[in-house]
Amino acid sequence: MKWLAERFLKLQGWKFIGEFPADPKLIVIGAPHTSNWDFVIYLAAISHWKITPRYLGKHSLFEGPFGWLFRRWGGIPVDRRKPGGLIGQVSAEFDATDQLALVIAPEGTRK
Repeated sequence: MKWLAERFLKLQGWKFIGEFPADPKLIVIGAPHTSNWDFVIYLAAISHWKITPRYLGKHSLFEGPFGWLFRRWGGIPVDRRKPGGLIGQVSAEFDATDQLALVIAPEGTRK
């Protein structure tokens, strides 16, 4: 998979420079999120760096029949209506684990 990911990114004009940080807890910013192809690039990059990313998702995505799947894919459910808000929930997630790579893709203009 790593070979395929690297070939895809190379064909798209991307290249890897340096090493992924060895820190056990970090936040990875994927910006700018301006294309629907960003997700494919994201999949190739996590394959290359061999990281298990986590992401934030609306709490209602984790309810119902597919909730387990979103959790398995690294989702962290957040409910901004709760006391402590988003920052408190993310902080609690970092405190609860020894290793966490939280990936955030700030939304840009894709329209």
